[in-house]
Amino acid sequence: MLGDHIRSLRKEKNITLAELAEVTNLSAGYLSQVERGMVDPSLSSLQKIADALKVPAMLLIDDPFSKSLTVHFEQQPSVVPPGSTTVNYRLMSTLPSKDYMPGSLVLGFTLNGNSVDFEKPISHNAEEIVVVTEGEITINQLGAPIVLKTGDTTIIRKNIPHQIINNGDTPAKGLSIFTPAIWSLRQY
Repeated sequence: MLGDHIRSLRKEKNITLAELAEVTNLSAGYLSQVERGMVDPSLSSLQKIADALKVPAMLLIDDPFSKSLTVHFEQQPSVVPPGSTTVNYRLMSTLPSKDYMPGSLVLGFTLNGNSVDFEKPISHNAEEIVVVTEGEITINQLGAPIVLKTGDTTIIRKNIPHQIINNGDTPAKGLSIFTPAIWSLRQY
């Protein structure tokens, strides 16, 4: 369960509920309810908790396949990251766990037509390989646009602010492969 996982990570890092509340600006009562599974946190609350625990928000998601290295399509959770309403990610690889620490994290993405993934540029402390499997996207990083069509690939270096844009009318699809297997976002 999500709450059990949050509690376990919090205790592993020797952080009290009061300390977590102070850092996240969420009440200790609310956090206690989240940990006991009485309420589901919003995506923004989940991101605040993840930031305070210094783990990617995706690592807090209950991982039903953590014991297996195989992830079947129907097991892949779909995630809309905080700060975006236009991009949807599918978690395609096993998350890091006590049993296994993968070197990379694979996400499938779908970016709606005529949209941008995030309103402001983002960066993350992981290298990202982007592979377009359908459609066309433009990646703006450091003011230099990179146009990728079906079958094209590029690398986004870690900690480089970037945005992904779909100027077409139909959704663009692809893969984002993060190395190391972490994914926490910073917006600019």
